Amino acid sequence: MRRRRVITTFDDLPEGVLGEIFSRVPVRDLLRAKSVCKCWFDVISSRWFISMQLKQSFSDPTRNYLLLLRSYDQPSTVFCTVQSPNIMVEMDDFKKLGATSFVVGSVNGLVCIACMGLGRWCFLWNPSLREHRCLPKGSIFARDTKRVQASLGFGHEPSSDDYKVVRILNFRAQFADTGMPLTRVEVYSYSLDTWKEIEIDFPLKMTKSSCDVILNGFIYWLAEKGNVNEKACVAAFDMRREVFQQIVVPDALIVKSHHYSVMNFRGCLGLLVYGSHFELQKSLEVWMLEDKRSGVGGWTKNLVVTMDFQLSFHWGLANGCIVVQNTPNAPFLYDPERKERKIIGVNGMIGVLYYVESLVSIKKRRTRKRTIKKLT
Repeated sequence: MRRRRVITTFDDLPEGVLGEIFSRVPVRDLLRAKSVCKCWFDVISSRWFISMQLKQSFSDPTRNYLLLLRSYDQPSTVFCTVQSPNIMVEMDDFKKLGATSFVVGSVNGLVCIACMGLGRWCFLWNPSLREHRCLPKGSIFARDTKRVQASLGFGHEPSSDDYKVVRILNFRAQFADTGMPLTRVEVYSYSLDTWKEIEIDFPLKMTKSSCDVILNGFIYWLAEKGNVNEKACVAAFDMRREVFQQIVVPDALIVKSHHYSVMNFRGCLGLLVYGSHFELQKSLEVWMLEDKRSGVGGWTKNLVVTMDFQLSFHWGLANGCIVVQNTPNAPFLYDPERKERKIIGVNGMIGVLYYVESLVSIKKRRTRKRTIKKLT
């Protein structure tokens, strides 16, 4: 007796198999697939699939992007893939936020954007989903912007799966209120949708208005020295414990002939060090943090690369590559280990971020609003 042939359709496949298939599909196509049927909608909208899709995006080079920030006068963002950085895609969403906006950081496909000044007005933005969400204003205010310098950080806390924004206000000593600390810090929790002030035992003054590295539950800034007796350091914020730690920069690097910046080097905290522009023999050095788990510790020299080019600006990326700009020459993506260059098809950059496609939504949940109405 002949067996009847069974034709398997997508509806017959287990959710796990559907997830494996869908995780290899670009986000723009997944958004269309959600409207095909309820089964597909439920799978693509589930938390386990969003996590699976994010892991797949990190491992797929075609979904790894450079987010290029252009001029302050006419702010805009341009995307290009790491594989083909000469092909540009411009996003109009960033322009709608105004000319005083700047990017704080990017993690898991979410981008944090803040306004100039004290950074009271922050947004979270998912370019893949074309979603943005305005955060509530912070609780710490300064009457005069001349009194204070502000810096912000953004990151993901893995154990609680929470996204946090850190706002550091450094008050000038001559303007500090009597009995008030020179540095005040507040933290925004995405899951709670609230800000809270935390204590800090030492003053901190960051070199930039945004963080330098977001990595493994920590946010890092390069901090300025308060006086000549203090050593240069990297400020590390532990997002789980919500405390600051200081990592001293090696003495060998604190000389006039060296310049350094903090970078994410292939998933580890690193210092990207380069020689003075006046040196004939130029080189790039990568120093790595020894203790990867705690986020603090000593440094060791990991890589030395002889350069055959000059640079005026540079940005380190999570995949170990470096974006080099030497105006008026065209910027390029440089792999220090392979010594490969790829020309980037845009000029006039003021910043570069590493970005991956993501389904992580930042919309407020309606169920929470309905529950609140019933209680009131």
